[in-house]
Amino acid sequence: MVIVMLKATIILMKDLIFSPNRQNHRPTARGEREMHSIMLARIAYLLPFIKIIRRIGVSVDHELYREKLPNMLDDQPDAYIPVIQAVSFLRRMEHKEGIEDLGFLASQEVSYADLRSDFIAVSRSAPTLYARLQLFEKLVSRENTCCQVSMIADAGDIRMVVNLVNCPNLRGLHYSEWIQIIILIEIVRKTAGTCSFSVNINAAKSHRFWPKFSRLA
Repeated sequence: MVIVMLKATIILMKDLIFSPNRQNHRPTARGEREMHSIMLARIAYLLPFIKIIRRIGVSVDHELYREKLPNMLDDQPDAYIPVIQAVSFLRRMEHKEGIEDLGFLASQEVSYADLRSDFIAVSRSAPTLYARLQLFEKLVSRENTCCQVSMIADAGDIRMVVNLVNCPNLRGLHYSEWIQIIILIEIVRKTAGTCSFSVNINAAKSHRFWPKFSRLA
């Protein structure tokens, strides 16, 4: 049974994501490997958190070592680290240093360039935003093996639904929620430029309040 811990939905206008002839295109990539059963994430998505922690003067090497994480992270963004150790590290640092809104602060350090280089290279040939989002839907497990993306037609909109799956008992997954939202926004902006769309966040099985955003430009 797939258990959804967090769900984030981005609603996009169909006129924005389709070409005039509404052509569907699904590029393919060689060497794709499914790793859904292993909870791994690219180091690239831990680096924004480390930047925030370092800015307040904390030496993170010892803290990373305590969680059995490598301390030479900056030069290997495409390497994978265990999600459990990464989340444990973030929870401890947030509590120890009293950092509020760590996920939001880290998300401000994220850009389109943080995506895997192979996705960026293949997506250049995508003729529409819809095609690029389809490609991301297919390859997102290369970014985070807990992450699934689906595209759902809803009247005149397309909903991009991001689920964190197969991790029902792991506390602290909210750290990645802002990262997921910003990555999708970056894909939209990279393709369509400045545009209007809405973001709704629903945290399942959580008492934490998540803000709602609308008409981000």
